[in-house]
Amino acid sequence: MTYQRELDGLRALAAIAVLAFHTRLPGFGGGFLGVDLFFVLSGYLTTSLILHQIEGFSPGAFRRFLSRRLWRLWPLLITFCGAVALAMWLAGDRYPAAPLHGALFIGNTDRAVLGYASYSVHTWSLAAEMQFYILIGLLALLLRSARRLRYALLAGFVGVTLYRLGVASVADWREGFYSPFAHSSGLFLGGLVATLPPPRIRYPGMMVGVALVALAAVLSVAQFRTFGALMLWIGATELATVLLLLGLRTGQSGLAGRWLGFGPLVWLGQLSYGLYLWHYPVAVLLRDTLPPVPAFVVTFAVSLALAAASFRWLEQPMRNRGRGQRAPAPASARVRTPVHSAIA
Repeated sequence: MTYQRELDGLRALAAIAVLAFHTRLPGFGGGFLGVDLFFVLSGYLTTSLILHQIEGFSPGAFRRFLSRRLWRLWPLLITFCGAVALAMWLAGDRYPAAPLHGALFIGNTDRAVLGYASYSVHTWSLAAEMQFYILIGLLALLLRSARRLRYALLAGFVGVTLYRLGVASVADWREGFYSPFAHSSGLFLGGLVATLPPPRIRYPGMMVGVALVALAAVLSVAQFRTFGALMLWIGATELATVLLLLGLRTGQSGLAGRWLGFGPLVWLGQLSYGLYLWHYPVAVLLRDTLPPVPAFVVTFAVSLALAAASFRWLEQPMRNRGRGQRAPAPASARVRTPVHSAIA
């Protein structure tokens, strides 16, 4: 799959939005929707990878696919969850083992079922992604057809969306927000976009620009108040992200696309997995003791330092070991890049 710098820039924006929301930075009331942006992007990238081998997708290909996902996610995730669990145990926390659910990719079930908060509650999104990886791999193994896979992803998107709308009026918001049955629609939608033929868009640069403005507006004005309203914001985020992806697919994304491909933003996007993981416990510790702006700045600085260190000394070595290859060339020199988690 051809490498697109703009997608790393998009990852960076989503990670910053989530971090700003968790530190209660004014102007980012809808920052939690950065996860939905991640979901659409992840579904798109993962399905694009599978489509290249869909007709001959064998049990061996399925095992290799999941192995690459695990090599990408597990080393840092296990390190993070272990570190947080140890810190919680030393601090005498009531649930020191809570982060371990994240390492098992069940963080989107234990939070809703057990009802306790932890410093690793944000790992619910990684659980949703891994569950989607398993599902998309099984669908590819069974269907072995891009067309049939497209219909399956469409059915998944419609089913999850309808279920979310159904539980919105009768269930606690946690059942919809954390549940993979209600909050994985973006993954299916992104995968569906990947199965579509390249679009013919007259003004792709304008589409990318409008989509970015729409995303910025949603991330700013959305409020986490009622679950019914939340459903509308999730849908708006998914739609804007799809329009953005369609515009970027043309390769003619104009000024907005060049802005997304800005070097520092791309670099930050490559660290987005570590930034996402490390930021939450730091934000929880600081947001009740510092004003929002200092809390955001300190959380961003600490999380970025941890993300850069873990990327250099943990993620890259383990990822290269999983591939069985030498260290990759710098992003600026690469023509192709392996597809990985949108959050990663």
